[in-house]
Parts: sequence; C-alpha cells; structure tokens
Amino acid sequence: MKYTFCFFFLFCFVQLRGQDAAALRPIPESGSTLTKYWKWHAGDNPAWARQTINDQKWTSVDITKNVHYFPELSKNQIGWLRRPLKINSDLVNKPLCFYIIQSGAAEIYLDGQRLDTLGKVSVSPVQEVTEARPKMIPVSLADTNQHTLAVRLSYAKGHFHYRGSGKALLEVRVFESKHISSWVHLTTRRTSGFLYFSIGVFLIFSILHFSFYASNRQKKVSRTLGFTMFTFAVAFFFSSLENNLQSTGYQQLSELITVISTYVGLMLINVSLYQFLHQ
Repeated sequence: MKYTFCFFFLFCFVQLRGQDAAALRPIPESGSTLTKYWKWHAGDNPAWARQTINDQKWTSVDITKNVHYFPELSKNQIGWLRRPLKINSDLVNKPLCFYIIQSGAAEIYLDGQRLDTLGKVSVSPVQEVTEARPKMIPVSLADTNQHTLAVRLSYAKGHFHYRGSGKALLEVRVFESKHISSWVHLTTRRTSGFLYFSIGVFLIFSILHFSFYASNRQKKVSRTLGFTMFTFAVAFFFSSLENNLQSTGYQQLSELITVISTYVGLMLINVSLYQFLHQ
C-alpha cells in the first residue's frame, strides 16, 4: 500500500510538472520558436484565456501541422490553443516581441488579457476576416513566474483551403525587440531577393526561347522551352505573393497555383527533351 501511494504521488507530480515549459533563456537574434507544450480545445469560452483554467484534459497538439490535422477545428470552426510561458531572470522587464503567423483569424491573450488580434474571429464566413500576414506584438514580463499564452482561433467554412498547404496552423516566435526588425528585414530581403531574381531569369530565358522560335518555326522545342521558362516564372511570382496576401484563402490559392505551375513546368521539360531528341 505504501508503494502504491508513493507511485501515485510521483505520477501526479510528473503530470503537473509536465505542463511547465522550460524558461526562455537569453533569446538569439533569430528568435525562439514556441512549438512545444501547446494544448487544444474545440469550442469557444472566454474563460479559457485565463491563467487559472485547468487544461490538463486538453489535447496536446503539434501546431506546425496545417489545419487539416485539426478536424475538430474544421467541424466546430473555432477553438483555443494554450501553452505555459516562462522567462529567466535575464529577460525580466525587457521589451520582447511575439512574431505570429496563423491560419484563419486569431485573438492573442496573455494571462487572460488580450494583446492583439489577427483579422476578426467568427464562425460566420461573412463576418470572419482572415489574416495570413505575420504580425509583431510587443510584450514585457515582470517576473519569472509561469504565465499562460492563449490563442482564440477561428476557421470558418466557406473559405478556400488547399489541403496540401505547407502553412502551419500557428507559428509563434519570441524576440528581444531590439533584434526583430533586423531579422525581419534580413529574412524578407533574402527571400524576396531570391524570388524576384528567379522571376527575372526565367522571364528572360522565356523571351529568348520565344525569339528563337520566331526566327525558326521548325524548332518547336524552342517554343516549348519558352512556355517552360514562363511557367516557372509564374510559379516564382505566385510564391512571392504568398506572404503579402491578407486573406488566408487567397494565400492558399496562390500556394496551389505555385505547385501546379511547378509541376506543369517539370512536365514541359520532359516534352522539350522529347522534341529535342526527335527533331
């Protein structure tokens, strides 16, 4: 009986400790990504934003997966995510910043207090306003106690959704405020620079191949290569739009067009090779 009681006490202690998130240490310039310790509950209750709510029976989830891995969200169209949040003494009272990207519309809460919104949360597709673009939310914590970060998330039916989307349900990074601007600028410059460079290169090659075909109509492979290069330019163009569109539906439509254009381009490469070998 004594051993049974000790085992029960140890089990309860481990369960309670299992909900404590590791304290954020000095944050690197690239930020700390909050991917662990998230719990999910379908439905809607304003009380779920509070720190005192017992979420032991909530479902542990991987927020890096897309919305199709959350059938309860598709069914109920609204739900809550929660995770514990702690910092170490080096970060107390320092200006921090959340960098958040999500699918649908969301309200962000810390210890029951609403910090900000991304779009407008609603189960009605008419009233819901989705927000696919990232948002920066300043925050500061005055102690090393455990806090609760909660997200009220809606994904109303009626919006276009690409099932193969690589967009996570929720992405949350924490930065020191002094680092986030340089990180966003560097990341955006690298990504945009590569995409715009690729668009330009493929458009130039497309024009060249169409010019070759115009000068010699017998060379059908040049025409096919022209369409091939143009298709890849389209793919990179829509890829460049993905992080600049507000609507989640438009963002995922752009992602789908990128995928289709890429596969069409790959198919045209095979057609070009066939035409070159049989000309």
